[in-house]
Amino acid sequence: MKFSLQDEIAKLKTLTFKEKVDHIWEYYKIPLIALVLLLALVGYIINAIVNPRPEVELFIAWNSDRVITDNIEELSFIFAERLEFNPAEQDVIISWFPVDPADPQMQMASVQRMMAMLTVGGIDLFVLEEEQLQSHANFGIVVPLEEMLGAIRVMNPTVYEIISERTIKIAYEDFYENTVENIMAIDITGSPMLHEIGFGEIDFMISLAVNATFTYHAKQAIIAIFE
Repeated sequence: MKFSLQDEIAKLKTLTFKEKVDHIWEYYKIPLIALVLLLALVGYIINAIVNPRPEVELFIAWNSDRVITDNIEELSFIFAERLEFNPAEQDVIISWFPVDPADPQMQMASVQRMMAMLTVGGIDLFVLEEEQLQSHANFGIVVPLEEMLGAIRVMNPTVYEIISERTIKIAYEDFYENTVENIMAIDITGSPMLHEIGFGEIDFMISLAVNATFTYHAKQAIIAIFE
């Protein structure tokens, strides 16, 4: 049956308001849904162009059950400020990855998210505790710090002297199942920045993630922790 716009308009005029709504929804719901989705997509694109989100240029995984969400959110702002990021263009994200949550599904989701991000270089630094450091080293999730420490020594000799007294060397099995020993973390317990956000003397350490993208900013962040 051939569609006629005039016939359709004439038909609608004979219907009550409810009947019009029912008729339009029954015969035109797919085009209407498509139109709504198209408008939403266009709106999203326009908003992204007019108000672009800042690029994440440092991602820190807080891999400990000892966490206060407000504190790590404050810490992300402190890092952005110390690294002199432009808030409109650059961002620091600190995201919590629980170690032993009460919900097993939450733990599985956390591990899957972490591994997916590591694969694409989405994590730059880990804040963790001793048990997690050993596990992460064994699985190749964190990498040795000798090269990074050499760069920090050039960038800020004063902070390097402080850090060099706080390095943590552990033995672990590498990819070839050989036992090796390397500096894998820096003890940040009691550092000025952690005191600033109220973590006091909690035993935390910081490590470089495998495949880290923003290694220069990671070095800057480690320096900022002790300045």
